[in-house]
Amino acid sequence: YTIRLYQLISHWRDKAYKRVTLEEIRDFLQLGKKYPNPYDFKKNILIPASIELKEQGDVWFEIYESIKIGRSIIGYILKIVSKGN
Repeated sequence: YTIRLYQLISHWRDKAYKRVTLEEIRDFLQLGKKYPNPYDFKKNILIPASIELKEQGDVWFEIYESIKIGRSIIGYILKIVSKGN
């Protein structure tokens, strides 16, 4: 999933922060119903991809903040970081 996430965040290279919902990311990665729990999604998809991109990519993301409705996490605000910055 790292390569697909790289393709996605490359479009946001000029932005400092980007709000994305879990559904948007799931649709882009074509996950369907995999990882329905936001904690599992973050642990198994987002964090490993972020670490790998930071080590090897020219642009990566850091999870800045959770977007919540009540107590439910519906998305994240991602901090987009480029090597040139």
